Amino acid sequence: MNEIIRRLAAAAMQPFRQSILRGGRVALLLLVALAFLIVALAYAAAALSSWLTALYGPITAALALAGAFLLFALCAMTLALRQRSAGQSVGAADPRDSAPAAPGANPPGGGAQVSELASLVAGVAAGNRLKPFELVALAVLAGFLIGRRNDEK
Repeated sequence: MNEIIRRLAAAAMQPFRQSILRGGRVALLLLVALAFLIVALAYAAAALSSWLTALYGPITAALALAGAFLLFALCAMTLALRQRSAGQSVGAADPRDSAPAAPGANPPGGGAQVSELASLVAGVAAGNRLKPFELVALAVLAGFLIGRRNDEK
């Protein structure tokens, strides 16, 4: 019986392991891309500074670059604040608002509803990948464990 449980647990955890590895690879590639982007922007700023210095002098070139970077920063901050306020006014940005409250769960705004929703989504994804025998065996095992838990209360 212990071997069956171990096999079921390993089969159920396999999709999670694969998704974690895939997410790690994506995160690593994004980090490398971000590093190259920062280096490219630094070289572009240095080249632009040299070109403007040759055209207008060092003080004017520095002021022009500082003004351009300030303008970009203000645009980015404005966009970020507009996105944040748009998400708050619609009210759909928080998944806890749309999740149904379970009996005995934390009041709205608690992290329990989000984790329950995430567990449900992960369970459905794992259930879709299991073979029929493994799925039935896992359901029987879960029913047995929940029944024992309810008997102890």
